[in-house]
Amino acid sequence: MTHEFFEWCLKDDRRPVWKPVKFYITGSDRWMTRNVFPPPEAREVSLFLASNGHANSIVGNGRLQWDMP
Repeated sequence: MTHEFFEWCLKDDRRPVWKPVKFYITGSDRWMTRNVFPPPEAREVSLFLASNGHANSIVGNGRLQWDMP
């Protein structure tokens, strides 16, 4: 799939035919299968990275938030 993708994007080759996409929805705790991704019912949202200056490790205070910091 990767080779076909790059041929399509970088060399203006024909668009590859891909198998259906299977993906996980974390908030709903379920798997879905669609012929296109993102699915038509998806909506785009903006999240912002924030921290109190110590987001440099797994125990750091980095977080995602809805509002711009």
